[in-house]
Amino acid sequence: MSAAPPQAHGSPPGPLAGIRVLELGGGQPGAYACWVLAELGARVIVLERRDPGDGAARAGSEDAGRVALHAGKRRLALDVSRAEARDIALRVASRSDALVSSLAPRRAREFGLDPSAACEASPAIVYAQATASGSLGGSAEEPMADIVAQAAGGLMWKTGRDGAAPTAAGAALGEHGAGAYLLAAVLGGLAQAALTGRGCAVEVSLAGSQVALQSWEIAAESVLGRDSGRAGLGHPEVSPGAIWGTFEARDGWLVLGSVDAARFQRLCALMDLPELAARYPDDRSRSAGIPDIDRVLRARFAAHDRSHWLRLFSANDVMGARVSDYDDVLADEQAWANDYLRTLPGSGGVTVAGSPIQFDGSAAAPPGVGSSGDADDPASLLRELGYGPQQVAMLEAAGVLGGGH
Repeated sequence: MSAAPPQAHGSPPGPLAGIRVLELGGGQPGAYACWVLAELGARVIVLERRDPGDGAARAGSEDAGRVALHAGKRRLALDVSRAEARDIALRVASRSDALVSSLAPRRAREFGLDPSAACEASPAIVYAQATASGSLGGSAEEPMADIVAQAAGGLMWKTGRDGAAPTAAGAALGEHGAGAYLLAAVLGGLAQAALTGRGCAVEVSLAGSQVALQSWEIAAESVLGRDSGRAGLGHPEVSPGAIWGTFEARDGWLVLGSVDAARFQRLCALMDLPELAARYPDDRSRSAGIPDIDRVLRARFAAHDRSHWLRLFSANDVMGARVSDYDDVLADEQAWANDYLRTLPGSGGVTVAGSPIQFDGSAAAPPGVGSSGDADDPASLLRELGYGPQQVAMLEAAGVLGGGH
């Protein structure tokens, strides 16, 4: 484990201060896992593949994905066809506690960083890899992206209405879900290395992560022996027997969640529907009467704005919320108060996601957030790796490396 670098702007060190991570750039699962590691204080260096003559990394454009997932990281683009570039990659690996990759194994080998080479460079390293559907079985070599993972893992089939086309989620749940599990795998490997001094290889797949994210729903179908159907406007296992789902108020959509027997009585009271409460006094009758209840509630919700209903929900312990678009999320005072959103330094006001994780009551920004200073200066990074000024100049002149942009 390396010494912790100085903290920027006087921010306290994160729990992973002193941990060094090498990210092989390419693919959101690894980028997302390493973004969270950086948020927790780890020092992340991203190595990207630079094609000869490109003058920059293949993935080097400053697009929204890079703004969202590369804050707090150092980046270096290498022409991996050159032996000197592979030497640089091995030097970074030799100083790293973890290597995180979403690349296909052959792409990782282009950097000279297959598991055996990385372990030889750093025997205690955690080699973490995101794969498509797992390294075993007949489909191990098939590629996979977010929408393919959602399809293969069953999420698309459950999303949407019965009779409609399978529907992908409106966010990258396939890739970011795998990134969250990859993060857990890296942290587990780092804990083992800290306790035993031994490194390890860990793997997470996009398809496997989708299955794991639906553990409740898959187990329910197996136990009950039936298909619960599509989600529609709620949840396939809950909505058919409960008041749980999306309703349209006069000015937009809101949701109700987990309306049990006691909450149902309060809901009927606050909506001035005593006859509905009397008609369905217990769980069994309420479950059987869901179609009628749903019809009555929809008509009543449409009579008032969301703010009217949400004030009543809050005062009566009924769970609900407005269905927010991204403009609503960006204006959410609660999200800003908890640092779930932040303004990226030096960006002219660009808002990005912050960490949902807090330690000791705060979500401290990691060192080097944004692209300020020498964060993407290859010469500065190489000097930190022990290369002398003349060596750096020769590598730059030979086109072995480029900046992160």
